[in-house]
Amino acid sequence: GPHAAPRLRGRSRSGVNVSGIDVDATGTEVVVSYENDAIYTFPIFPGLLVPDGTETTAFDVTEPLPEISCYGGHFNRLTFLKNVRYAGPRSEYICTGSDSGHAWIYDRRTGAVASLLKADASICNGVVPHPHLPAFATYGIDSTAKLWMAAPPPDTDGEEDADAAPAWDGDDSHAGRRNAARAEPYAASHLVRQWDAVR
Repeated sequence: GPHAAPRLRGRSRSGVNVSGIDVDATGTEVVVSYENDAIYTFPIFPGLLVPDGTETTAFDVTEPLPEISCYGGHFNRLTFLKNVRYAGPRSEYICTGSDSGHAWIYDRRTGAVASLLKADASICNGVVPHPHLPAFATYGIDSTAKLWMAAPPPDTDGEEDADAAPAWDGDDSHAGRRNAARAEPYAASHLVRQWDAVR
């Protein structure tokens, strides 16, 4: 359709599927995740007055929306509904899941990967940020959702932990996902162990 990302515009309607969408904190930008493609941001409601009293730039609504940014690296192929969300009080981050089982958190301004977390042993379908705290939940194919809280990086004085699991090497192929899932065993948190004891 006319409002798809530029590189998707030539495809038939059945070849362009939106799997997730969210609106930023100012209400002037939308982030869209496409199946089998990247994440894009677009301006919404050109000419709309925004909360700070400024007006967005108007353009011809019969023309395709101009793409603001593109975020890639994650994979959205095996399960369709990968959500995408803005996070942070000023929508500073963009969050999504991946077929690799990772939660991807991008810096909205630079497009850099701010965090890459093994969120599911199989496929991470979504990341849901807390509206006020630096915390979020992830969910996927596993039978559990995970709760995460942002923390400053540990002070390692340049020393690496010899017992730490190897970092994910970025191989998002079937074999790469399988190997990454096997390399990082799930360890239940104290809260999960207490919950299991109550059940």
